[in-house]
Amino acid sequence: MNKNELTKIFTGDERVVALAIRYVEQRGNRLPVDIAVSDRDARIIFQSLLNPGRYVFDNDLMRFGIARKDIAAAPRIRDVSDELISVLRGAVVLVWDRETVKLFTHSFGDVPERSAVSIRNAGDLYAGAVADEERRFSTVSIQAAARREGLYPYNNRAEADAGLIIRILKGLYEQPEQLSLFDSQENQ
Repeated sequence: MNKNELTKIFTGDERVVALAIRYVEQRGNRLPVDIAVSDRDARIIFQSLLNPGRYVFDNDLMRFGIARKDIAAAPRIRDVSDELISVLRGAVVLVWDRETVKLFTHSFGDVPERSAVSIRNAGDLYAGAVADEERRFSTVSIQAAARREGLYPYNNRAEADAGLIIRILKGLYEQPEQLSLFDSQENQ
């Protein structure tokens, strides 16, 4: 990955959005509870809590600042799938990690148009952009990337992550001379 790839994303003719999904893991199942999409200006254009259709422990939800009563009243995935797919259709969809891709693929597996969504892994793009010759980063958490780029999430919700994905990559695109700052603290 190089600066040209970021340039292609942010100056191309395609629409760019970021997708974030928060989930809880229970008994080997990943249950989506919060989903958001931001546009290329980091504005939220779609957001919904999700009712996973199963009991979710309060401890699992508390880390996202979500109450069980909120997801109990929320729509199920099938109820938001048409609206979500229409927001993603025709866009380059940036997600931070492979787990989100798997969760999206699994959760929206019965939506025929889901397979036409073009997903790019923003975490891999970021790791490739900031890696130097001596060191390669296979994965970088969104929280670590946000800290290193001087961006801080305001909460632990999907909407915060969706906005951060865009802000982190757009920041690299707009200020490519600062790419080496990624590991400057670790090298001192």
